[in-house]
Amino acid sequence: MSSVHVWKVAPAGACLLLSSLSVCADSLSTEPVVVTATRTARTADASLASVQVISRDEIERAQAGDVADLLRFFAGVDVARNGGPGQATSVFIRGAESNHTLLLIDGVKVNTGTDGGAPWQNIDPALIERIEIVRGPRSTLYGSEAIGGVIQIFTRKPPASGVSESGGIGIGSNNTLRADGSISGRRGRYRGGLGLSYYGTDGFQTRTAATLDRGFGNTSINFHLGADFDVVDVEFSSWVAQGRSEYLDFFLAPVDQDFANSASALTLRAAPAERWDSTLKLSIDRDNIEQNQSGDVTRTQRQAIDWQNDIQLGEAQLLTAGLYLAREETDSVIFGSGFEGKDKNIKAVFAQDQIRLGAHDLLLAARYTDDGFFGEKTTWNLAWGYQLTGVVRLYASAGT
Repeated sequence: MSSVHVWKVAPAGACLLLSSLSVCADSLSTEPVVVTATRTARTADASLASVQVISRDEIERAQAGDVADLLRFFAGVDVARNGGPGQATSVFIRGAESNHTLLLIDGVKVNTGTDGGAPWQNIDPALIERIEIVRGPRSTLYGSEAIGGVIQIFTRKPPASGVSESGGIGIGSNNTLRADGSISGRRGRYRGGLGLSYYGTDGFQTRTAATLDRGFGNTSINFHLGADFDVVDVEFSSWVAQGRSEYLDFFLAPVDQDFANSASALTLRAAPAERWDSTLKLSIDRDNIEQNQSGDVTRTQRQAIDWQNDIQLGEAQLLTAGLYLAREETDSVIFGSGFEGKDKNIKAVFAQDQIRLGAHDLLLAARYTDDGFFGEKTTWNLAWGYQLTGVVRLYASAGT
């Protein structure tokens, strides 16, 4: 195991813009605002779900090697690894299968089209601003990958005003090196930011009978560019991670693989009417793995259109309705067996109604999905909450 000493430089009292919500380091409320549980901005206790937020301060204190190292300390989340740094990692929420834990990066799905897993081991915490963990089914809002729950990563974005810079470097045993730097800013209606990180190590002996160390190298980039015009807010975001992971095969022979992951999106936000907010997201994510000794390869790509509409029907009722279209393309050859040309189209519509009746809160949601592999499915979610006292809330939920 590597021990790493890290030096950081960052501005104090910075503010950030997160999903159209302005959040300052010195928060005015002890209850964080989350968007993942209902796809709308709600305080964590009002979302009628088991939600936990990992802040930037907590991320920096943890000094974790990857995002899975952060998640393993939180209740209801279990992490399983196949070896050292960079090895295949699975995350389980409340005992559900690992492919039923949906991972979003800035709203973009990154679970693969083959086994449904996500590249947890390749996500550098240096580029993360915060993480939202939602325990329990959210398939009505996000699809079948969210049966167990949803984990959404929000990468570092431009501040609310001015310019922000940060950076750090760390060295440790096993020739471990970590380095990261970012700069972002906002001027008038325009905003942008760029972050870079590197994590490399010679590793250690991952098998009892092994005599070779197995290393890992990961270079990651995070980019944001946006503009707030009079009628529409436009933002482009992109996260990329690529590198090499070394491991041992069944016979303890040294092998390695190259990986490349990316999630990019163009997001347009507008308000067609006084009580109507509309968001259109065009996204593409890729997950590529190439084995350098055997020639095995796995390439997956998802192109998606996600259109969400939030309509305020009254002071105590918010209706959310949307359309999701996606095409998944998969090309995989492992141990000589092919998974070639297994492409599919996905079409879905969803609706959610959040109602406040005095001390009671009610959430009703449903989704219809037409999957190119699994056919037509309908999922649902119900939740009820009651404000017992000023600080105590009771809630119950059920869903698919």
